[in-house]
Amino acid sequence: MSDDDDVLEDLLGELREVNAFANKAMKSNENFELPKEKLEEYILNTSGRLIQDSLDMIDVVKERVAGAAEPDDVASLSELFKASTHAIEALNKVLIQDKRTMTTLTAKKMDIESRQQIAEKASDTAKFVASREEIVSKLLKKAEVIDVSDED
Repeated sequence: MSDDDDVLEDLLGELREVNAFANKAMKSNENFELPKEKLEEYILNTSGRLIQDSLDMIDVVKERVAGAAEPDDVASLSELFKASTHAIEALNKVLIQDKRTMTTLTAKKMDIESRQQIAEKASDTAKFVASREEIVSKLLKKAEVIDVSDED
C-alpha cells in the first residue's frame, strides 16, 4: 500500500505544480502592460530570447536526428532553422537601419557645421578692418616724399 500511496502522492504533487503554473500564467497575462516608450526594448529582448531558445532547441533536435533520423524530427529541425534564420534576419535589418540612421544624422550634422564655418569665414572676410579715415591716416604716415626734379 505504501507504493500506491507514493505514486498517488507523486501524481498529486505534479498536478499541484501544473495547476500553480497555469494560475501564474493566467495572472501574468491579465496584468501585462507595455508602454510605447519600452516597445523597442521589449521587442529586441523577446526576439533575442526567442532566438536563443530556438538555437538551444536546434541543438536538442540535432542530437535526436543524429541518434535516430525520423522524418518528423528532420522536419522539425528544418522548421527551427528556418524560423531562427528569419528572426535573426529581422533583427539584422533593425540593426542595419539603426546604423544607417545614425550615419545619416552624423553626416547631416557635419554638413550643417561645415556650412556654418563657411558662412562665418565669408562674413569675416567681408568685414571692414578700419574706417576710411583710419586707412588714409595710416597711408599718410607711411608715405614717403618723392623728389621730382626736372633734369631737362
